[in-house]
Amino acid sequence: MGVSFLIAVRGIYDLGRSLSAMPQPAARGSLVTSGMYRRIRHPLYADLVLLAVGYAVWRQSWVAMVLVAALMWTLMRKAACEERLLLKKYPDYAAYAQRAGFFLPKYCGASSQKDQK
Repeated sequence: MGVSFLIAVRGIYDLGRSLSAMPQPAARGSLVTSGMYRRIRHPLYADLVLLAVGYAVWRQSWVAMVLVAALMWTLMRKAACEERLLLKKYPDYAAYAQRAGFFLPKYCGASSQKDQK
């Protein structure tokens, strides 16, 4: 859970003026593809799930784990909505989405070597 706090602080710092609680991109923001956003498109959402899992494990609660699943489903839907809006606002978003993972970094194994050729 402590690591989750550090991830949240870094993610908020990386977003800067683009930070918004709403799926709609911030009017004064820009497309952020650096820092934590270099490899993950939604690190703050992934971090919320990580924090919730940490709490559920700490409490040793199956009810909390069920709520984690509900939280993850909700955040995945919110992120999908956000992505549609980002695609409309930022033409470069499609290319960014191809190289950065949704909640986790994309695998950088043998298949990425083929892409480099």
